[in-house]
Amino acid sequence: YNKRAKATRVSERADLRRAKQLAEEFEEAQGVAESYEEDEALRQAIAESLLMAEG
Repeated sequence: YNKRAKATRVSERADLRRAKQLAEEFEEAQGVAESYEEDEALRQAIAESLLMAEG
């Protein structure tokens, strides 16, 4: 087999690795965003219950 075919395979493998890495980073970022939203909802609920307790 020739060198060009090998180079193509190597570059495809690198592209796959990069795509996988990007996907993992994206999932991580999504998880951070979701936990931030959950924290925000929790803070809101605590603030509301404190207001109700005071009122």
